[in-house]
Amino acid sequence: MKSIRGMNNLVEILNDQVVTYKKPFLGICIGMQILADFGYENKKTKGLSWINGDVKCLKNFVDSAQNLKIPHMGWNELKIENNSKVFKNIVNKNHAYFIHSYEFIPKDKKNISLTTNYGKDVIAAVSLENIYGSQFHPEKSQNTGIKILTNFLNL
Repeated sequence: MKSIRGMNNLVEILNDQVVTYKKPFLGICIGMQILADFGYENKKTKGLSWINGDVKCLKNFVDSAQNLKIPHMGWNELKIENNSKVFKNIVNKNHAYFIHSYEFIPKDKKNISLTTNYGKDVIAAVSLENIYGSQFHPEKSQNTGIKILTNFLNL
């Protein structure tokens, strides 16, 4: 966010295009995390606040007795929570590729599109109107990722 805020009027331009003019936006990995109100990596940092919620470290939620490593890295099954234009035609148990240490937790559960299990249900994707976020990497997620990117391009 420091880099984004340091660019000439980038936040204002993004807000204008995405929030005011409703142009589709897809944030991938950290791009999803900046959609939140605040993140807590190193220090409390203000995000774009496009989807209300906070980004918190997975190690605060994952049971250490399960010996799950942080960062969460690898292939995991997706679970559909709420319908979304970008995540349509994704089937429960399709796999996606993750690499992350933080989780975006939206305040409103209706903004959760997909989850995965990593010792607990972890938010895998969010959406609100024309704004979409994917914690996993669709560009590395084979047919599932191709479908998501195609859906986004066809908006």
